[in-house]
Amino acid sequence: MGLPCAKAGLESRSSSAPVAPAASSPEANATRSARRGRVMGYSTDVPAPPARLSHSQGPSRLVVFALLVLTVVLPTCLAWPEDASPAAVRHTLDAILTCERLDGGWTYVCDPPGGPYGAVTWPLVRARRIAGPLGLDDWDVVVLRSPGTPLAGLVLLDGWQRSKDPRYLAAARRTGDLLLALQLRSGGWFSEVPVHGTTPTIWFRAIAHWATLDDDVTPGVVRFLLALFAQTGDATYRRGAERGLELLLAAQLPSGAWPLTWRPRWARALVPTFEDLASTNDAATAGPITALIAGSR
Repeated sequence: MGLPCAKAGLESRSSSAPVAPAASSPEANATRSARRGRVMGYSTDVPAPPARLSHSQGPSRLVVFALLVLTVVLPTCLAWPEDASPAAVRHTLDAILTCERLDGGWTYVCDPPGGPYGAVTWPLVRARRIAGPLGLDDWDVVVLRSPGTPLAGLVLLDGWQRSKDPRYLAAARRTGDLLLALQLRSGGWFSEVPVHGTTPTIWFRAIAHWATLDDDVTPGVVRFLLALFAQTGDATYRRGAERGLELLLAAQLPSGAWPLTWRPRWARALVPTFEDLASTNDAATAGPITALIAGSR
């Protein structure tokens, strides 16, 4: 999507086999061609399999490092360059709009083909392996991991505040409405969501008993919804953010840090993994701190 401060540690998809686009009508092709942008050819790895690990780092070091990221790194990532011209900013915002899915949100490519293109998280990868041979992998993928849909919404909202262009506010609200529709029962969100239009697939809603804390997923959505509420006064966005904040409070570990993923107690007891342990990887602790500070204002 070309958003500011793209996440590091990405791997090129240049060697991947091409994905054939789904058949569509001439009308749909005409609509998509007007919104076409260039491919974002990167993704992150599929998470490692579960493993039993022990805590090896003290809470004070984790929290201090998280605060460093919070106060130094994040503001740099989210700020426009001081010398950015209004024309350059508008060009960037328009490019983000061009890459938006027809049903809202963003995925790994501009003008994405139909189907589960680019999914890398294990639930979606395994679901495609099962459903693909049967011709049932008919969902699209909305990407929430940074720099994904929540960050795109924040950038567009900031663009509206600067320019008062109603297109940017409309897109930000459309993004907020989609994220509310994708919110899990736990109150959090997952890195990638398989959808039909704006609705999560039935099978995903049935198995999604976790929430992603790293990659600025749940914290990023919370911050965006809070910012959207502040600009629009729509209490629907505030209620969604409050549910996310409650999850972040519940997910905090006794050490004061946060894990990569929130899972219910029964799941942590049944299959412990490294994702249950305190972490600063990909803002797993800094992200919740940022969101909680935003929620306290």
